[in-house]
Amino acid sequence: MRSTTGRLLRGSAVMLTIFWMLLVVGGTSIGPIELVPLLGVLVVGLVAYTRHVRRTSGPPRERTPPMVRHPRGRKATLWAVICGIALGATATTAVGAYAWATAGPRIDPDAGPGAWGSMPVAAPATVTSDGGDLCLDGEGTAEILDVVPVGALNGMTVTDFGLVAPDPQPDGSVVVLADASAPLHEVVEGRRVVRTISHRCHEREGYLSFMVELRKPRPGEARVRGLDVTYRSAGREHTVRIDADLVYCDPRPGRVSCEEG
Repeated sequence: MRSTTGRLLRGSAVMLTIFWMLLVVGGTSIGPIELVPLLGVLVVGLVAYTRHVRRTSGPPRERTPPMVRHPRGRKATLWAVICGIALGATATTAVGAYAWATAGPRIDPDAGPGAWGSMPVAAPATVTSDGGDLCLDGEGTAEILDVVPVGALNGMTVTDFGLVAPDPQPDGSVVVLADASAPLHEVVEGRRVVRTISHRCHEREGYLSFMVELRKPRPGEARVRGLDVTYRSAGREHTVRIDADLVYCDPRPGRVSCEEG
């Protein structure tokens, strides 16, 4: 088809193909926002198909002599078709990019996670810190891939990490971290350590505590001022910074906290 109807049909097919490809790459479901350009493309295609059926199903019509055609009208129609296809493709691309960027839940850094404290510890030593409760801002799961210390002093590094359920006690209380001066596998005391989050921030039960194991390699004051947590959600990697201020100083008789000087 070389007519305007053919151009409309081809343009609609191209826009539909682009739209579905972006949705598949984005890995998201179709919602009200995604339906707007889709419905627009379907309307254009339906109008084009209806025109094509009407022109081909009836008896042959007498062709208009070339001398009475209006080239300006044909050019205006062609430009209108081109502009419609361009606008539809732009809207489809924008919606697909939005869906790609926002797919999957995110870790909410303002929902309570954080690590603070000071403790004398003789180097070399491996210690564990409670980073608080990590939760998601929506339904789904996220897998923690890596944890990197921010503002680390005196060679402090993260050697292990994971999510651990609190340990309920007979008196009704719970224990999250019984001994911060021990490695992670000793602190959990048989509790399961996972790296996948599914807990949503508005839910009161089912949370897991974020545990971080750190290594102090040599004597002297060591410090960590934050934790960069890299995780994967809906096939894409993100990094969120968790507030922290952890200080590990050298022990001496009678010293309980590094703040004592």
